[in-house]
Amino acid sequence: MTEPVQFAIDGVSLVRNAAMPTLQFLIHIRTTPPFERVHAMVLHVQVQIAPRGRSYSEFVQNRLLDVFGSPQRWHETMHNFLWAQTSLSVPRFEHETTTQLPIVCTYDFDVLAVKYLQSLDAGMIPMEFLFSGTLFYHDAQRGVQVQPISWNCEAPFQLPVNIWRQLMAAYYPHQAWIRIDQDLFDRLNLFRSQHEVSTWDDALRLLLDQGTERRS
Repeated sequence: MTEPVQFAIDGVSLVRNAAMPTLQFLIHIRTTPPFERVHAMVLHVQVQIAPRGRSYSEFVQNRLLDVFGSPQRWHETMHNFLWAQTSLSVPRFEHETTTQLPIVCTYDFDVLAVKYLQSLDAGMIPMEFLFSGTLFYHDAQRGVQVQPISWNCEAPFQLPVNIWRQLMAAYYPHQAWIRIDQDLFDRLNLFRSQHEVSTWDDALRLLLDQGTERRS
């Protein structure tokens, strides 16, 4: 059975000066008969990363050990995983339209998707956009009708790695974010005060240097 709506991803761009790192995807929407006259559409969108859709150099394979384990086990451990999910309202249109889909991107290194994305050095990031929701359309005999949109509606997309890196560099230049336990933070803050260290970077460097000296 043909789905009432077909989707395609026509492009992506960086959103400048947003509160959080955000990518804006251009979504092309096309309806099939008899759903051409759309009053409104409410969409739920899941974006999954499809890691089997590309190859990996030995350098990147080593960086992905924390994500998928050793490459010998990737046939068991490498599967699609969730990157983002959001909702979108589409206003009235006939037959086809394009709309913007903003995706807020976390930089939390405890999140699997961030570990994966940060491990890539070049190429493309294979993605699958999954759509569901509700379509409100006009029927010539019955007036406004409601049609569900199932999760069978999908659209593939290849996101350039350099777009992801440009986004994070724009919002977090020369920075990375890690989340630590409150007790550990309190200990680090005390260490910083006791050693009269002015920045968190300097406190971590001092700790790492001390650890290196003990091992040598």
